[in-house]
Amino acid sequence: MTASTPYCPLPNQFRAALTQGERLIGCWASLASPIVTEFLGMVGFDWMLLDAEHAPNDVLTLIPQLMALKDSAAAPVVRPPANDSVVIKRLLDPRFFNFLTPFVDSAADAQRAVAATRNPPLGIRGVSVGQRGNRYGTVDRRCKSRDRRRSEGRSPGRPRRR
Repeated sequence: MTASTPYCPLPNQFRAALTQGERLIGCWASLASPIVTEFLGMVGFDWMLLDAEHAPNDVLTLIPQLMALKDSAAAPVVRPPANDSVVIKRLLDPRFFNFLTPFVDSAADAQRAVAATRNPPLGIRGVSVGQRGNRYGTVDRRCKSRDRRRSEGRSPGRPRRR
């Protein structure tokens, strides 16, 4: 790839494996340490969940952990602190693609979570051109794989009453 060659992201292997029904083994990381995350990424897990709901993580602590998994076989999965479109877009900007969104208790909650990860007309995500997620403006906007790279999971917020 030369400087003039447009960059187009690779397919999301984690999402492809889930879609094919493969059994994947992962680890829930909540220590907010890129060193620990990097070490766990070398153990051989298929995925690593970086928790921002119950762990002392935020966008600024998650980015170094995401970078620590760059050369790992473990796919980074992020758990936002809430099902909130502003929080989700701030996690998309540094290039998180796999989400386990909390407080998804209904179809409307699920639709809201997915819409936060998609650009119009499929969702409500805005444009952000100078972020890590699009290689600081070098991703060819014609590349159609962006929405196909993302995966979302459901995490109920509280037990339902019967």
